[in-house]
Amino acid sequence: MAAVLFCGPSAILSHESAAALWGILPVTVDPTVVSVITGVVRRSPGIEIHRRSCLRAEEITRHRGVPVTSPVCTLIALAARQQRPRMEAAINTADKLDLVDPEELRYCLDRSTPRPGVAPLRAILDRRTFTLTDSELERRFLPVARGGSFPALNGRVRERLQG
Repeated sequence: MAAVLFCGPSAILSHESAAALWGILPVTVDPTVVSVITGVVRRSPGIEIHRRSCLRAEEITRHRGVPVTSPVCTLIALAARQQRPRMEAAINTADKLDLVDPEELRYCLDRSTPRPGVAPLRAILDRRTFTLTDSELERRFLPVARGGSFPALNGRVRERLQG
């Protein structure tokens, strides 16, 4: 909240910092990432500032009293900066926290204006390859299972391996 207040009245927490506030990614210390829509911006060490020309009203909210990008907007911003495995984990966590599910995210991407992050996130959410998982191990195992002759994935694979 201190970084948002420091950067001015149009500042909102975004990117990895927003993901940490939502619980989508682990909390990191530096830098705090803030997006600013209008006005003069004061700069400070430890704060990464992004100028945003347009954020729709539904892309800005408050969480725990802090002005922050919505979970969907946060995931789009992350997709422009993070690798696929970390994004898959973030999407899975957002789903577990009931912030957004993959179908809702796909719908929002279809309505979104073109910007960095939309295309990579759309590629990650491809219906033929994306599967919600319970753990990092399961996410790593899926490509192996798809390449082999396993009869089923997820819970059914566990049953067959145990039985």
